[in-house]
Amino acid sequence: MSEPTPSDLAPSAPVQAGNGLKLILGATVVAGAAGYVVTIMVPAVLGPNQVQPFLLFWSAMYLMVAVLAGVQQEVTRAARPVTESITVGRRTVRRFTVVVSALVGALVVAAIPLWNLLFTPEMGWRFALPLALAAASYVVVATLSGLMYGLVRWQSIALFIAGDAVLRLACIGAVLLVTQDVVTLAWAAALPFALSIVLFWPLVRRGVVGRFDIDVTNRQLGWNISRTLVASLSMGVLMSGFPLVIGATSTGLPDGPVSVIIVLLTLVRAPVVIPMLSLQSFLIVHFRALRGAALGASILRIGALVVGGTAVLSVLAWWLGPWVVSIILPAYQTDAWVLAGIVASSGFLALLCVSGPAVLARSAHAAYSAGWVVAAAVSVALMFVPLDVEPRTLIALAVGPLVGFVVHIGSLVLADRAGRRPHPSDQSEA
Repeated sequence: MSEPTPSDLAPSAPVQAGNGLKLILGATVVAGAAGYVVTIMVPAVLGPNQVQPFLLFWSAMYLMVAVLAGVQQEVTRAARPVTESITVGRRTVRRFTVVVSALVGALVVAAIPLWNLLFTPEMGWRFALPLALAAASYVVVATLSGLMYGLVRWQSIALFIAGDAVLRLACIGAVLLVTQDVVTLAWAAALPFALSIVLFWPLVRRGVVGRFDIDVTNRQLGWNISRTLVASLSMGVLMSGFPLVIGATSTGLPDGPVSVIIVLLTLVRAPVVIPMLSLQSFLIVHFRALRGAALGASILRIGALVVGGTAVLSVLAWWLGPWVVSIILPAYQTDAWVLAGIVASSGFLALLCVSGPAVLARSAHAAYSAGWVVAAAVSVALMFVPLDVEPRTLIALAVGPLVGFVVHIGSLVLADRAGRRPHPSDQSEA
């Protein structure tokens, strides 16, 4: 395809933020529904005593996705639209993407000893290859998504969000028709990251190539992303990777009960967590234009919506949750308080997903990372408390994110006070 001409670069009527939010949330609903079908279908077919290897693979894959989402967030922050075609930003991003994608894929393969510990020596190396494909491909997806967010190309972003999930559902569904082999299912889960690039990038390329610049050098971009990745690792541990934490801290317990809490944790907290996770880059763009009281008011307003929605969903989970589980996954039933607790604890994680973009939008990478690292450290530490797996999981997932949220808000308050404090030179001139 040819490079865009100057006339191509004259933007069409921009999609307003409200419409962008509708598109992103709509795509998230589609993606969430597809993910729901997968996380119901696979456990139902394999059963609680055989599904744990796939659940752990799924958790490991999305832990890496969550970590690499730091690439998307920093590219979103750094990307700016331009009015005439340029190639410098494009070359910088292309070099960065190729290098990081290859490096990530190689690191995943090199980590086979770790996969042997998390899975089994027989399954570890067999899972490493689809994990490497997923991670390397997602670097490209994350970079492209970050550019599209920076250029406010909401339709293109929605296509990637929904399309990837639908492809994954189709691949896994097709595999389940012919086999229950968990390694084949792992390849079916990983392949859509690469397929989404091949299928969707040609459709959106014209709106991205030559239309952006990056506000930092290649080295600065890498440094900022390295700091963001620390936070993303912590985010991934609290979200997609927490089943790995549950498994690692529940050695000696039967596979059945551990699989039950992992499946229900994945399903029940998704309505709260997945929308907030999908909106991270949108919120960065939103908060980037706000300062002072306006920023505080926006955080308060969004936070109130999160708290209110979580409260309603918690009541519904307590009231209707056991009945719904008995219908869709009768082998994975648990007490009503566990289901309500999963939703309630997810509300604290959703609050952290609001405060994080607000901090990152001010380029406060250290404070952003600190909030997520503290949250993850507290949650993991609490998983070693000598309680049954259900209460310690709920306590860990509530307390850790709450502490991280306090760290983020505290950093914003301190930064605001520092910005209001008069400079000594101003006082001397007065």
